[in-house]
Amino acid sequence: MQFSPVLQKLHLDVGETKSPNAVLASLARRRLWREAAWALQHLRAESGFEPTVFSHNSLISSCRDHWQKACSALKDVQRNSLEADVVSYNSAISAYEKSGRWEMGLAVLGQVRRSNLELSVISLSVTISACARAARWQPALSALGAMRQEQLKPNTISYSAALSACEKGVQWGQALRILSEMRLLKAEPNLISCNTAISACEKGEQWELSFRILCNMQASLVEADKVSFNAAISACEKGEQWQRALCTLRAARSCSLRPDVVSHSAAISACEKCREWERALVTLCEMRGKLGIEANLVSVNAALSAAEKGSAWERSLGMLAEMQKQLLESDDISFSIAISACDRSTDVGLGFDLCSSLELVGSADLSLPAWTLARTFPSNAPDDRRLRVVDEALVRLRSGDFARPRELASLAAASAKLGVEEPELFHQLAAAASAKIADFELQDLLLLAWGTAGVADETFARVIQDELAGRLEQIDAQKGLTESARKKFTKVALGVVWAYNFAGFLSENFLRTTRIFLLQAAEALDVAGGRAQAPETPLERSGKSFQARLTEAASPQVVLDLDDRLVIAKPPGWEVWDKHTELQLLTFSEAISGRRWPILRDAESGHGFLHRLDVPSSGLVLAAKTYAAYFDLQLQLCSGEIARDYVVLCHGWVAGNAVREIEAHVYWKKESSMPTVAGRQGKPSRTSLKVMAHTTILGEALSLVVIRIATGRQHQIRSHMSYIGHPTVRDGKYTAAATYDLDSAFCAQNCLHRYRLAFKDVLGTGCEAIEPLPTEFAVALKSTTAKDRGSEVGLQRWLSGAALCDWSQQ
Repeated sequence: MQFSPVLQKLHLDVGETKSPNAVLASLARRRLWREAAWALQHLRAESGFEPTVFSHNSLISSCRDHWQKACSALKDVQRNSLEADVVSYNSAISAYEKSGRWEMGLAVLGQVRRSNLELSVISLSVTISACARAARWQPALSALGAMRQEQLKPNTISYSAALSACEKGVQWGQALRILSEMRLLKAEPNLISCNTAISACEKGEQWELSFRILCNMQASLVEADKVSFNAAISACEKGEQWQRALCTLRAARSCSLRPDVVSHSAAISACEKCREWERALVTLCEMRGKLGIEANLVSVNAALSAAEKGSAWERSLGMLAEMQKQLLESDDISFSIAISACDRSTDVGLGFDLCSSLELVGSADLSLPAWTLARTFPSNAPDDRRLRVVDEALVRLRSGDFARPRELASLAAASAKLGVEEPELFHQLAAAASAKIADFELQDLLLLAWGTAGVADETFARVIQDELAGRLEQIDAQKGLTESARKKFTKVALGVVWAYNFAGFLSENFLRTTRIFLLQAAEALDVAGGRAQAPETPLERSGKSFQARLTEAASPQVVLDLDDRLVIAKPPGWEVWDKHTELQLLTFSEAISGRRWPILRDAESGHGFLHRLDVPSSGLVLAAKTYAAYFDLQLQLCSGEIARDYVVLCHGWVAGNAVREIEAHVYWKKESSMPTVAGRQGKPSRTSLKVMAHTTILGEALSLVVIRIATGRQHQIRSHMSYIGHPTVRDGKYTAAATYDLDSAFCAQNCLHRYRLAFKDVLGTGCEAIEPLPTEFAVALKSTTAKDRGSEVGLQRWLSGAALCDWSQQ
């Protein structure tokens, strides 16, 4: 057989080549698929060579980086009246694996079974690897299970590929099961297996399990590397375990490993999440000083944020100045954190200076100028700066300047906080966001909804709701979701419901989808028995029994008690929960429930309380006994199905008898005792008011009004009443000290009382709870003199209890 001319055309050495198959095998090893295909064709045509299965297998193998060609070569085997063998199929599966075509790999496995060929460890391992590349953990585990069915013994490669699939699919439980099976079957996990399992636990926010695998590696004589420690530190960071994170960082150093900037950034971020700003700064200094590791933006910004969150705003601003002095790179995140630090400082001058410096250096982030202005001047941004920010944003949006989804969302939220009402800005925002709505992260969808709810049209509102509904429909809130992911979806879904109910554009389909998701999430929490335990309340630490406290003050009362929800009447002087006072409604709930309701231990779910009521005020508070009830009531609250009616005695004679709408935005500083400020900036709020009576006392004009709120902002009624010039009676925060002293002469409580709540029970049946005026309020009202006959009638209706009805019927 003369085939040297073919070899010469391929520029191959003929000397050592014994056969055409050897030529093809040589080409396959070098992945020269074009040359292999050409050789097979010309060897047959010019030398009379009849290809065998081996010949075709070489061609398939040479195509391992080109799955389409491998697929065609496999079909050529059958077209040439040959029977493909296991090697043929394995070579094809290998090509599919490298391109992530897991579905085709599974299809080839089916062909192997139909051909009555025996499956091999190699076939199944490569298929598992293909599934891992595509993050398809379920078919990967099915292929692993097929090995057991065929009585094949999986090897470390098979298990590692299955672990990788579970890690990418955030299936930490399955990863741990595979790790246990490996040890049971004497297929000892190697470094890659252990690192993949640690990473799976890290992604699943199971820091304890990540830490346990890391510790077990030493006992298994598997030497941990930098990747092992970095994944474990990152798991501790996600679990807000700053002490464990720092301990793991020190352990890495003691193992003669040199932790890198990734290790330190994760540890600093763990400290930042737990507000351990001093530890964060020490770790940053050690990294840059003692260890000589160059800090990056991630590590520096984490330390900046830690200082800002820990109220060490001077250190945060000092670090930014040092970054600029040492010519270290700073970005828009650095400026954002520094602006937050200025906000905490209450020094407007600092924020003004930083705002000016940002204008000088410019910003690649479309939203940062607006966001900076909103944070620097939360209640009274200068008009010239506001106009400049809007004009600059419009220029960039009109020009088609590329903006990331997060920038668009932040611009929308900041513009709304600034009270911007420029239709063109929001039209351009909506157009840009609609084009890339699928790219928005969950939190950014929420910001976009909040920012545009008051100005966007129904079409754009539907775009956001349809996108979020689609994402909710694709997940199972009971399975496959980490706790933080479930919380994030819950927060975003409820927030979008609230935003578009407020705007009047709430979609029935989105509301229904959200209800199904919340029901699944609630069932998962109720079955699990709730979240982490809360610390002791001040009453429990004080050494004084709760019963003793009840005898010293007016005690709460259960007004309505249903199977899974209840309504409690809160006296003035009691706090719902937050430990600012000793008298806690939470402690009362614990006492009456015998601590049988797990939700009472969950601060993230408000300990089951649906809303707050200011400490000096009185009235009804709605609470849930189960997560199912809590999420159901939260959805009712956000969709406007819960009615909250108040009666208020305020200063001055409020004009008019018709319903008055107060829609001033409100702003308040978190973790501050400063009053809430009502005006044109801040969060949108709506209060509806009706006048019941005009009265006088000690020469002072007073009004008795009934109120219904559409939003529940901090101190909303008190700040709104102050904003319109009619602050509530005996309100030390929103009236002058002299006014408060005069009020105290005839009234023993803040005259704001939530007298009615209306909601639905678990079956959707309407429920109502009503609470008469507390004694102190009623005494104060009796001591006033009606201005006219109509006011006299109004006063008597309230004093007799006849007016305790739906606000709309007043």
